[in-house]
Amino acid sequence: MEKFNKNNPLWQSNYHDHIIRNEIEYQQITNYILCNPMNWTEDTLKM
Repeated sequence: MEKFNKNNPLWQSNYHDHIIRNEIEYQQITNYILCNPMNWTEDTLKM
């Protein structure tokens, strides 16, 4: 599959999986997912 482009919007380059190994890490990732949309207005790399 080709990398992300206008014809293929489902591929993200540099994407990688991550194994959550403990509760603290789980909480940090959860917090990131919940709070990240608040940062979108500051995003300089918008499409």
